[in-house]
Amino acid sequence: MGESIPEQQAIAETIALLEYYGFELNGQTAAATIEQWCAHSPVAWVRLAVLEALYRGRYKKISVTAILRVWQRWEKPQVQFNREFESLICAELPTKVAPTPPAQSRPEASIASALPSPSLGIATFSPPPELANSDAYQKLKAIATQPDTKKP
Repeated sequence: MGESIPEQQAIAETIALLEYYGFELNGQTAAATIEQWCAHSPVAWVRLAVLEALYRGRYKKISVTAILRVWQRWEKPQVQFNREFESLICAELPTKVAPTPPAQSRPEASIASALPSPSLGIATFSPPPELANSDAYQKLKAIATQPDTKKP
């Protein structure tokens, strides 16, 4: 939360969050949606707003937009989740991010360069040992790895 991550990584992780958790994006791609949000908010805020929406159980573009608007009025992000939640949610995300190039001035260029490349393999994050052994992590992992029986 307080830890700063490179912009490219934040964009790639936000795209992965939106896609992995199936956010309703009104027919837009995750990259186009992030580009819209970044026109009015810093990339770091967008990532935190997506995590906040996940924490609140609100998997919609409009929910993230509303969170960002409130933060803009307050002039700072105000999250309700803790670092453990953030680590648990992000630990299992696939990553397809190439090494981070120097920062670019336009969010659109950063977003385009953070999109998955077909030549890159998919790797997963491993949680730190203190999280891997926590009850909360084990419960979330069990839920995430259960087969989906609701599909026809």
